[in-house]
Amino acid sequence: MQGVLLKAKEAYDIVLIDTPSLNEYKDGFIMSAFIDGITLVIDEGKTRREIIKRAFGFFGDNESKILGAVLNRRSFVIPKAIYDRV
Repeated sequence: MQGVLLKAKEAYDIVLIDTPSLNEYKDGFIMSAFIDGITLVIDEGKTRREIIKRAFGFFGDNESKILGAVLNRRSFVIPKAIYDRV
């Protein structure tokens, strides 16, 4: 896999890799050794706080560069009229 990623880096400016959920598979943790940065995608309805803490802890300890996080499938529990005023 490292060879494939090196060839991709030579051919392209940016290479994005989408791995399965960290709470179900370890692919994302394994891939972190071969990549330049990580962006976590957090599903508001599914991703548990413990998983997020564990991921940030692992990637921080592993000296992986965390670029940021994306909150996906956000629900709006506040009524729209009130939310618009905030």
